[in-house]
Amino acid sequence: RLSVQARLQEQDVAALPLLSHALRVQLRFDTTRPYLQCHPLFRLWINFDSACMQRVCYEAVSARILRAKDELFGSGETGVAAFVAAQGKLSYAVESFIACQPPAEVASGRWV
Repeated sequence: RLSVQARLQEQDVAALPLLSHALRVQLRFDTTRPYLQCHPLFRLWINFDSACMQRVCYEAVSARILRAKDELFGSGETGVAAFVAAQGKLSYAVESFIACQPPAEVASGRWV
């Protein structure tokens, strides 16, 4: 795990605060748009009102970079966000008192 190089994140780029607000909004939208378009509702919203979706993206979209075995959310937690697997895949186990189920996988470009 320690040998894996960390991905560059927005807070790591010292020059970003020097950009205008409008340019930062556009940049965030341009970098996240491919992932948002994986979801039918967001794809429709982008095509219908791209400017509005840019603002929503700037205010509500963030990235989480996970490594193997990192936990995104735990069993029994209240869902407060939607997630898209941008690269790689996620797996999760559905807890059930009725039957033991194998872990489900979420491939790159899919939402959970």
